[in-house]
Amino acid sequence: MKKIRPEFVWPASFLEEKFQILVPGCGTGQHPLSIAAGNPDAILLAIDLSKSSLAYGRRMADCLKLHNVTFLHGDFLEIPKLERH
Repeated sequence: MKKIRPEFVWPASFLEEKFQILVPGCGTGQHPLSIAAGNPDAILLAIDLSKSSLAYGRRMADCLKLHNVTFLHGDFLEIPKLERH
């Protein structure tokens, strides 16, 4: 963001809480795992329809010792039913 708008400053309240990041259509987990590795204080929820892709993502998360990402089987169009905030 600083590259685009050097004057940008994150609101103080934004930095006080852990990031909650949703990765819909995560596939085998490459994107959420790279985010998890670069943001160890973030909490990630990665959703996909493919159980085999999710299983691979979970295995890779274990291998990389990334414990801040949760893989969930489901349709991202039904995310409101999760009732997560």
